[in-house]
Amino acid sequence: ADLEFNLNKNLIISFEPNINVGNTTTNNDQNTLSKDALGALINSNRVKTANRSNLRSFSNQFSLFQKLDTIGGYVSLDFDVSQNKNESLTSLNSLRKIYANNEVEETVLDQEKISDNLTNAYNLDFEYRKALSKDIFIQAGMEYDVSTRENKLSVYDYDLASAAYANFNNVQSSDFTFKTIQRTPSIGLRNNSEKWRLRLSASYTDVTLNNEDFLQNLDFSKSYSKLLLNLYSRYSLGKNKSLSLRYSNNLDLPNITQLQPVPNLNNPLNIVIGNPDLDPALNHSVGFNYNNYNWRERSGIFVYAGATFTDNRVSAVTTTDESFLRNTTFTNVNGNYNGYFGVGYSKQIKKDSLYMMNLNIRPNANFSKNVGFSNGELLKTTSYSLSPS
Repeated sequence: ADLEFNLNKNLIISFEPNINVGNTTTNNDQNTLSKDALGALINSNRVKTANRSNLRSFSNQFSLFQKLDTIGGYVSLDFDVSQNKNESLTSLNSLRKIYANNEVEETVLDQEKISDNLTNAYNLDFEYRKALSKDIFIQAGMEYDVSTRENKLSVYDYDLASAAYANFNNVQSSDFTFKTIQRTPSIGLRNNSEKWRLRLSASYTDVTLNNEDFLQNLDFSKSYSKLLLNLYSRYSLGKNKSLSLRYSNNLDLPNITQLQPVPNLNNPLNIVIGNPDLDPALNHSVGFNYNNYNWRERSGIFVYAGATFTDNRVSAVTTTDESFLRNTTFTNVNGNYNGYFGVGYSKQIKKDSLYMMNLNIRPNANFSKNVGFSNGELLKTTSYSLSPS
């Protein structure tokens, strides 16, 4: 439901509550095999799971908007709240076989998993804009985000003596609270004149991540802070001609799976463990566009280019042993980028009402560099492509 109230001609308040309730039942049967170059088996793994889940979610968006004048000044306040709860019961049966030296090593998992996840999130966003003239504005804002995830996973191994899932598996179980607090003050300048449009803003992001582990005693906390910029400028060079530039940077935070140093044994052939020393990835994006196109005559030329450069991208590091069993963790890498460049030329040739021809030439190019890992070794790949059109 979306409820909006116009208290007067300058003040608007709105609410948007949402509630969802659901139940799911899933069954999976997966069989994987690994063979050597001669076709001989190296390992095999069969996993059967049955899951029942109860899901509940609630969210509400509250907005207040107050006009301050007739030329674009305003104050706005947004408050969003959400809660997601997921309770599940999973039965897991797994048989892993490793074939070596004419022998077969078998590992059996017969488990019951009880999971209880609760996520609460709050977002408060305040923005003030003051008109200095009919085209020029200054802006200031403050955004405050809090997200708390409570996770409790109890894993029980099957006990033959009692014929029940009675043996608590301390290694695979978890009980933690992961909290993220993000504070972002910002300031900006806007120019909406017909000749020159400008959007310039700066924000300072301060993030705190805190993990409190009640079972594994693997507590950790991280703090990140960064000055972020956003620029868009478009300048009119005359009728149908314009030049635009843009730049922005943003943080990409590692998630709980990438950070938490607790082994994830859901896939016995690939054991995943996080790295609490990860830094956030920082993305820099730049772009350029020149346009000289007459829409009425459908002719003209345009040129565009852009690129994204990423520092400290989070990359998975997987090592594989002689039995094709994998162990995966995460680390930061530098040197990743991707970009594009293109030119377009159009010309409509019309001799009379019966004869018309359109000429379109639009070559473009793409390039990228990917830095990652292959079986634990650093791997760099560079690619280029050209598409005449």
